[in-house]
Amino acid sequence: MFGIRLDRATSGTKFHVTEKNVHNRRKFFASRLGTKNRWFSLFSGTGFRRTATGLENVDYVNVGGNMYYGGSLYRIGLTIPDQTIDTYEKLLLSLGDALHAQTAQFSPNAVAERLRLAHWCTVLSSVMRNTLADKSREEETLPDICESAYADLVPFQPHHFGWLNYWSQEVCAYIGFPANADGLGVLNCSYQTPAGAWIVKLGANPPRDRDAGYVELLREMYVRFPRVGIRLTDARPVAPADGPQDAVARG
Repeated sequence: MFGIRLDRATSGTKFHVTEKNVHNRRKFFASRLGTKNRWFSLFSGTGFRRTATGLENVDYVNVGGNMYYGGSLYRIGLTIPDQTIDTYEKLLLSLGDALHAQTAQFSPNAVAERLRLAHWCTVLSSVMRNTLADKSREEETLPDICESAYADLVPFQPHHFGWLNYWSQEVCAYIGFPANADGLGVLNCSYQTPAGAWIVKLGANPPRDRDAGYVELLREMYVRFPRVGIRLTDARPVAPADGPQDAVARG
């Protein structure tokens, strides 16, 4: 898609990070299988440059991942220069199918950052809530979602809703899609991938960072799909009655 090859790898230790050239990626990934968490990081490009408003990604592309929570979850992360919305959607579809991912999400940065402050929280020894000074009436109605990317999710459980959602067939069966979305208009924007997964779009156009209509739809989706996200008031989520309980590939 970008006309480049990811031919450098981050290596070394936590306190002494090094880089090395990767000439044989199959051999490189085979070597990663011998590590505890299957961690890898492949990249290309020169990196970032400082501008008047912050850092700008010049040409840096990175794909990396590692295993969490005793092997029940594998998480992939992607860093790329700014792209068009269409490109993000193509990447979500292509990477999801290629990685056999169970679930992944995408939202425009401003939207993702605001909603994280509006209704996500972290639960350790106590509940730590984010603060949003100008929270809207619609945002007040959203459920409290526990940020739990590295733990507590059962197989096939999405972490949260994004504007774009990649859901495998197993995920769809577990959460009740498409039946539970009947009448919301979401199905008019959604479609299946070549691998049989679904790209579920919460509206044809990306939301703005303050978008009352989108937040209302998001609230209704959380009502219709109670197995999406770990809610602050929830007990441990109900595991699927059938299906594999082993490692989950998560985009």
